[in-house]
Amino acid sequence: MPAEIYTYTGQQVADNVKRQFGDPDGRQINDFDILGWINQAQQDIVSQNPLLKETVQTNVFKGQDLYTYPSQDVQYIEALHYDGVPLEPYSFQEAQNYILSHLPESGAPEGIPTIWYERAGDVYIFPKPNKNITNGLRLYYVRQPENLSSLANVLSVPDRYFQRVVDLVLARAYQLDENWEAASYKQQEFANAMNMMENQENVVQMNTYPSCSIRIEDL
Repeated sequence: MPAEIYTYTGQQVADNVKRQFGDPDGRQINDFDILGWINQAQQDIVSQNPLLKETVQTNVFKGQDLYTYPSQDVQYIEALHYDGVPLEPYSFQEAQNYILSHLPESGAPEGIPTIWYERAGDVYIFPKPNKNITNGLRLYYVRQPENLSSLANVLSVPDRYFQRVVDLVLARAYQLDENWEAASYKQQEFANAMNMMENQENVVQMNTYPSCSIRIEDL
């Protein structure tokens, strides 16, 4: 995917919503309501399509199995790599069972980690690393969108999702107006557009994987 562009503001969402709702002066829906709906719309979009992807690296320390999240904005972790090698993700309970079944009589082992699990904002790897590695732990995660504090702020989702934000905010406005038919229509319009965008992104991601062709003369 090309680099994303972030230029639209909350005010532009509000202007579009008020115009389509037929309330350009904001007599029925106020800016405070719209700001809250925008923040909820961004959360809904990222929950359905994990588009805010980030990567962070941290140092590995010998004998240390506990590492903290890079921030409080982690929605979920996609993968964890140790020294360039993916670790297998385990649930907390699965990890406990695995660790108990792999503990030597001498106690907690050190070696090359093979699994990871998380609990309460912390990441654990097992077994404990047996050496220090600079930037040896790489975390791939999806971050949560940052809430707008005012309509002057730039949206936390890319420009190509601007209309989707407008759709969801309009749906909330119609609900407030008890126009259930219009609200349902906007929500369905949002769902259809999101499905189409998700399918397009999946195709792009699949097409970006390199391929290797074998020449006949090499056989």
